[in-house]
Amino acid sequence: MNPSGSPRRKSPPPDPGLGFSLRWLHWVSWLVPRARRADWLEEWSAELYARHDPASSSTDPPTSFSTFRDAWGALPDALCLRSLSWRLDTMGTDLAFALRQILRRPAFAVVAVLTLAIGIGATTAIFSVVDTVLLRPLPYPEPERLVALWETNPDRGWTEAELAPANFLDWKSQATSFEVLAAYSQYPRQVILGDGNEPINLRVGPVSGEFFRALGVEPVIGRSFTAEETWSDGSNRVLMSHRLWRDRFASDPDIVGSTLQLSGRDALVIGVLPPGFVWHPEPVDLWSTFGWSRDQREALWFRRAHMVRGIGRLADGATLEAARDELATIAKRLEAEYPVTNTNMGSGVGTLHSWVVGDTRAPLFVLLGAVALVLLIACTNVANLLLVRTATRVRELTLRSALGAGRGRLIRQLLTENAVLAGFAAVCGVAVAAAVLRLLVAISPDDIPRLSQVALDGRVLAFATLLAAGTVLLFGVAPAVFGVRSGSAANSVRSHSATRLEGRFRGALVVTEVALALVVVLATGLLGRSLWHLYRVDPGFATNQLVVTEVALPSAFYEDREAVTSFYDRLTDRLGALPGVVSVSSTGMLPIDESGWSADLSVEGRGPTEYATEVRFAQIDSGYFATLGTEVVAGREFRPSDSADQPRVAMINESMQRLMFPDQDPLGARIASERDIDENTSWATVVGVVRDIRQFGLDEAPRPQTFYPLTQQPDRVRAMVLRVDGDLQTVTPAIRGAIAELDPRLPAGSVHTMSGVVSRSLARERFLLAQLLAFGAVALLLAAVGTWSVLAYTVSQRRSEIGVRMAIGADRREVVRMVLAQGMRLVVLGFGIGLVAAAGVTRFLESLLHGVGALDPTTVLATVSLLFVVGLVACLLPARAAARMDPTVSLRAE
Repeated sequence: MNPSGSPRRKSPPPDPGLGFSLRWLHWVSWLVPRARRADWLEEWSAELYARHDPASSSTDPPTSFSTFRDAWGALPDALCLRSLSWRLDTMGTDLAFALRQILRRPAFAVVAVLTLAIGIGATTAIFSVVDTVLLRPLPYPEPERLVALWETNPDRGWTEAELAPANFLDWKSQATSFEVLAAYSQYPRQVILGDGNEPINLRVGPVSGEFFRALGVEPVIGRSFTAEETWSDGSNRVLMSHRLWRDRFASDPDIVGSTLQLSGRDALVIGVLPPGFVWHPEPVDLWSTFGWSRDQREALWFRRAHMVRGIGRLADGATLEAARDELATIAKRLEAEYPVTNTNMGSGVGTLHSWVVGDTRAPLFVLLGAVALVLLIACTNVANLLLVRTATRVRELTLRSALGAGRGRLIRQLLTENAVLAGFAAVCGVAVAAAVLRLLVAISPDDIPRLSQVALDGRVLAFATLLAAGTVLLFGVAPAVFGVRSGSAANSVRSHSATRLEGRFRGALVVTEVALALVVVLATGLLGRSLWHLYRVDPGFATNQLVVTEVALPSAFYEDREAVTSFYDRLTDRLGALPGVVSVSSTGMLPIDESGWSADLSVEGRGPTEYATEVRFAQIDSGYFATLGTEVVAGREFRPSDSADQPRVAMINESMQRLMFPDQDPLGARIASERDIDENTSWATVVGVVRDIRQFGLDEAPRPQTFYPLTQQPDRVRAMVLRVDGDLQTVTPAIRGAIAELDPRLPAGSVHTMSGVVSRSLARERFLLAQLLAFGAVALLLAAVGTWSVLAYTVSQRRSEIGVRMAIGADRREVVRMVLAQGMRLVVLGFGIGLVAAAGVTRFLESLLHGVGALDPTTVLATVSLLFVVGLVACLLPARAAARMDPTVSLRAE
């Protein structure tokens, strides 16, 4: 009682949140000068003080620290953030509880995290490659303005052919849609660096003077080429790669202005390119200009030889369509002006990004699709595990529901646990991605562009984070919902066995896993069968025990034909005398090589329209086909007597015979490597016909080809071919020693087997198959584990039913058949859905397959059989466990 006799009214307890709010406002008022305080801050502060102590009318801030601490609750009310602060509190509680759950069941957490980490890591690694190679713009200024240029000719089957230098120069002088046009050779040449140390081979990339200006690349020191240096007066200047500058010259800042000895000639270093600049698939050490002679500008061969690639930078405001139209107009003009060389010669323009990416798009997207399917299988597997784990927590969820937790609160708790698992999986997945990425870069073929730039950067890590968040939704929502349904108060009286709906959902997960695994394994089988077909292709020569090495003779060392011929004759004799060497020959162009020359071919006595186009040419030495193991089907091979002072001779392959001599004997016919015949035409007599040899690769049919003897058309760069009887490794140092003895100025070149040459031609197919084999194995394993886990859980939930069946007379075989039938129904249903999905998905593989259809019956049957066996084993294990149950124990446990 108070003195007035009325009962004392108790004051409401202070809101604990207001203290923090007022303390925050106090410091804001102290930090911000009073003259700059907003009126709303003063009014808000007074309102909060009044709510804390209604009897006080003072607007001065309280000075007691305890007053601030005790007044916490009003700010959430004032800002309508009480629910947010409560959620932050409960989030911390949920996280702590989730960690305790993980520590309580570490085995489950390890399995779930590792399963997801494999899927997230592999997907992140493949995405990193796809992002760098396909999605990111080229690393040049304004890359959207960069274009690639090519020529077309339907008569020759050209769609994206190299440019003739004279045509390129006409485009450059007449086109206005481009700020700059430039050209480069896609075949770097080899030079010898002689700087007083041991001579080494370097690769030089020839370009026009505007090449680096077109790309927007500036040297880190020195300068770039000028347009005038495209011609012969600029051929003695080079730009150095940053890698060569660093490794060979120790990043010497005074390298600019120095002179290099390249194949016996001086070359002035005018600049060093920035680090990381890569253009060709293989490293280029030096860049030089073409060094064309100005007298060549009007020469016929300068417009007939298509040997350079073109790039350009669009002018401001110019579009790709306008550039195409303008070049097409110029090409029509050149066709009218030069009908001999430019008949039906068209032009083409496309984005440089698409040109650089080339045909790597399909294989990389196939890998990304396959690894995404593996991730879905992993998520499905973890969803199954979570369903099983949640079913064991029914009593816990029932108790929490009875104490007042709503469904939303329980779902949030379970999703928090799943998010913690996904977070751990993301961290482990990044580590897996780093390892997979290193492996991918190590085993990938050389022709995948920009692969050296692949790294786990911010974009890739953001992708991994989003992937982890997405997996929470994929594998976590359904188990959480089913778990809450099981633990709700309304369902608390039901048994722990799965409801029919939950059982169907688990079955659907198994069907999904099997279907996805079938798609991945079928794609792997198709590519494997395709590669097997390629390896069975006859290249036209015996690859076993065949060794090759390339030798290049600089013109500064060997000035005339006689010197070149004499060196190679002595080298052939020296190599032939080595122990274990059966035969030796040489060629200017190896088989299974995309480089080389092609031209028209005429036969003496035929009409002016009877000629062959796109005929491949190669120079070979005597005994070449005998060394290769290629059969001469008619006539003879070249002889040492076919010298330069004798009448010219030639050999043709079977494809050429079928094309130009279908009904007659070609021996004795005279041919010429040109279309327009005149009194200066140089004829060669056909003396032999040889079996077809694959020139471009095992996946391309042989083309018509003509061979000429090196004794009559010598080549400074030759591949020495040796047939060896014995250990190939012991021959390698002997070959290098023989070359060094003949001329110490020539560096020791690489020695490799012809089997390796053929194998490297299939590097992309083997790379793709190796990745899919790994993904297919993971998919099979996850599908098998998923099927086994679902059936094992179902058997554990049906213990009483199985016990009753066995108690009333069912034998073990019937129990096994019952469980097997339940599991195999799901597997077979997965087969049906997977085959329907594969019918659409495998169409994307058609461009990568050779000799195999997208739904090859043999591969489909083998895939289904393999999955059937895996599914049968996965179902048989829980079936046998069910059959071994003791009915008495099962019923007593129930």
